[in-house]
Amino acid sequence: MREVFLPVGQLIPPKRPNEDRFTVLDVDGFQERVRKGSAAAKAKGDPTAFFEKEVARQTDCFGNVCQVFSTYEARRDPSDAKPFVSGINSIQLVRDETGWHVASVVWDVERPDNPIPSQYAAKPKP
Repeated sequence: MREVFLPVGQLIPPKRPNEDRFTVLDVDGFQERVRKGSAAAKAKGDPTAFFEKEVARQTDCFGNVCQVFSTYEARRDPSDAKPFVSGINSIQLVRDETGWHVASVVWDVERPDNPIPSQYAAKPKP
């Protein structure tokens, strides 16, 4: 992950209901959060597998800056009929002479009070 992120790249997960502020993580902090969450789930006997698939994308660019809305579905097993969570990743990219780099990723999950807007939803396959 460090290779694709800027050295100061940030990951900002959804704000938890009991928190007053968003959590802002660097790559190391994000990886540690995932490790701790996985260990806690494993200790409780909960599933830890995670397969995320992009189901739609909207990209807007200007010069050396791009904003990508990437709609995703996550499953515990790729063959699961329904995702256990879906949402949208907002990915900010910047380009320099060495290529594209992730500046930040901010995301939110779909909930009954926060449905994925139709313009970002997966398009039905013909």
